[in-house]
Amino acid sequence: MSINRYFYPTLVLDVNPTLGILAASYGIRAMPVNTGCQLRNPSDAVRVKFHHPATLPCYERCPGVVRWTEFSRSTEVLAECDQTSCRSVKEGYQMIRDQYLKGNFSLTITAADFSKRARYTCDCDGKDLCDVELQIEALNTTVQMKPGEALVLKLEISEEVEVLYKSTGAAGPSSGQICSADGGSLQCNPDYTRRSSLIPALELRGVSPSDSGVYTVMDRINQDALHVYTVTVQGRTVVLSY
Repeated sequence: MSINRYFYPTLVLDVNPTLGILAASYGIRAMPVNTGCQLRNPSDAVRVKFHHPATLPCYERCPGVVRWTEFSRSTEVLAECDQTSCRSVKEGYQMIRDQYLKGNFSLTITAADFSKRARYTCDCDGKDLCDVELQIEALNTTVQMKPGEALVLKLEISEEVEVLYKSTGAAGPSSGQICSADGGSLQCNPDYTRRSSLIPALELRGVSPSDSGVYTVMDRINQDALHVYTVTVQGRTVVLSY
């Protein structure tokens, strides 16, 4: 376990990031120390609703330029501040100068969507200060349908996704993955192949009451739920003959 040491003119403190100060000399009582964002806690995450604003917190000191970037795109600045001004380098990201002058370097994302899910880094003149992950809550949609209609499931992202199904009726098919998509490519289980297509959403044609259930669109790489559809198909199934 790493120990942070803080040196003062008349007092030496041994600090543990979790437990606070472990020991102090000269008989002075030890008090916990807030080490701020410099603690790289993997649980530092902000979770917001789709298309809602998100604030990624960072409270530190920096006499120079403070910049926010995506962790995986460290050369692409999103917003930055210095002693004279702040500017939004990329639309939809902003910092506030009055907050910056008080040591609040938080980044505001005006409308969070699934494309903005990432880990973000705040730095001072190239020195990392804070790492914060942005997560988006899954969308939830309730759908009432009649037999024979087409169920349309938005996939939300262009990267690889899978659609999971959980039956809510005894007559429904087995639960599990029914389709996966990657860009313009669609792969479905045999029971769904003839009824499914990309438009670019996933369309499931000719639903019946046995299709009632919960359909979850998942980011296959990150295993994040993107959109959850609760589907109820009610009515008499009409079989057309020609």
